[in-house]
Amino acid sequence: MRKLIILMSAVLLVSCSSSRFGAVNRLCRSNISETSLIGICVYDLDRNKVVYEHNADQRMRPASCLKVLTAITSLEYLGSQYVYTPQVDSRGWGWCWDDVETNAIPWVASQQYTIAGAIIPMLKNSDNMMAESIFHQLSNPYMRAGSAGRINIMLDAAGVDTMQCKIADGSGLSLYNYVTPRALVKALVYAYNNDEIYKKLYSALPVAGVDGTLRKRMKGTAAEKNVHAKTGTVTGIVSLAGYYRASNGHNMCFSIINQGIPASSVGRSFQDRICELLCK
Repeated sequence: MRKLIILMSAVLLVSCSSSRFGAVNRLCRSNISETSLIGICVYDLDRNKVVYEHNADQRMRPASCLKVLTAITSLEYLGSQYVYTPQVDSRGWGWCWDDVETNAIPWVASQQYTIAGAIIPMLKNSDNMMAESIFHQLSNPYMRAGSAGRINIMLDAAGVDTMQCKIADGSGLSLYNYVTPRALVKALVYAYNNDEIYKKLYSALPVAGVDGTLRKRMKGTAAEKNVHAKTGTVTGIVSLAGYYRASNGHNMCFSIINQGIPASSVGRSFQDRICELLCK
């Protein structure tokens, strides 16, 4: 009888999962797919496998989700207690100054910050200048690779085919940044498997319905207070990447990129609905 109960529970979980991802599939085939490109990758951290993908290997612009890569790399190569004074060049290569999600909190350029402290405004409020100040530190004379090179080293260690990626800055403002949804997920898995990196990263990510750039999103749904993720928004691009806990208790990570979207609100609504389905 006990074996039968376990078997029936397993069948029910598989059925619920299939139904959930079936609903995601239907959303991906809706009207939004007729005029824009959608890329999704969902990974079960407890089962150590991809459980859903849609155009996961499509090269796309990540917008501010690139800040996740900057945060992971800085936490690994500089360390959370590394102290520096922000210095930035506001003339980035191919920068697109229409990042409409930024709600930066004040910070003082002459003040010293730790990496752990700096990634909070960078991720919670999508502070572009803080992201660039951290990116600049990755190329200091004591590091043997430039800033983009350091991020590529991290991606390579995470199992990403770096030939499919192009890193142009640390904020995601550049028109020349390209990654895949799978690359973002692999970086999130890499962070999750390093406890010190994961703790700092997870606590600095916006929380759905609570704070940062997700404070007004997913309220009243299963995703509220569950999804911890970085947002990204520039003209034509809306992205979201981070972590959540599934209804079966499994820890999960995901990335969603909408490219060629006519209005950012359309992309955000689509992604919110995806997250609601994943968290049910």
